[in-house]
Amino acid sequence: IAADMADRDGNPIGMEQAKELAQQQASRYLGKPDGFEVVEATVPQLLLVIVSSDGLVQTLDAESGQLMWSTACGNYSAPAFPASISPLGILVIHGIDLYLLDWRTGRILQIKRLRNAASNSVALCGDLAFVTDYSGRVDSYGMKFPQMSPYSYVMAGHTVGQPVSLANGLYTAFATDLGYMYVFAGGDRPSEWIRYESATPITGSLAAQGDSFYIGNTAGVLQRISVVDDRKGQVKWVVRTA
Repeated sequence: IAADMADRDGNPIGMEQAKELAQQQASRYLGKPDGFEVVEATVPQLLLVIVSSDGLVQTLDAESGQLMWSTACGNYSAPAFPASISPLGILVIHGIDLYLLDWRTGRILQIKRLRNAASNSVALCGDLAFVTDYSGRVDSYGMKFPQMSPYSYVMAGHTVGQPVSLANGLYTAFATDLGYMYVFAGGDRPSEWIRYESATPITGSLAAQGDSFYIGNTAGVLQRISVVDDRKGQVKWVVRTA
């Protein structure tokens, strides 16, 4: 029972009434529960970020659907890519600009002009943003502190799906249509960490969890590649589907 649930007058019911309602429901559904205890728990607010094709960024309460804020980025006629999120804020590429928005208010904290037109959504790796163009070039941008020397790298092929990053913020990865997965490391000196070649072209976006990236290719093969322990990458498992 949520303590901020509205009563008949539209006011929050409060913690004490929430506990009473919880006890009533337990008695109704469980009969006379022995040893039943009503406990108080704090659940963090979950937010859903939506970016429309014209650059309108909206954040909703993921449980109630309530609109928290709405911010327009740039000229509505320019294309926008899906957002990327981090503790720093919400990053959106709209046109030839990279926007950093505040989580709670939607206020635009930074606008960076891209060196080249972006071909995909931005990938976050710690405090660094990695952006690809239509030639397969990857450029990095410092979002917390300006980079002393901007980093660039040219991948083989064009990006497939959306880039993904590990939750620890140490690595981000792109897949290309030539069957390569490129993993980049952030930090003060960004670099290409791993280039892994799939036997056939990669389909759709990569996935990330823990210390690994996951690949699916056109041959129906799924692979988990760990990138933390070995600079060459370790194949943890391979599943061949039908």
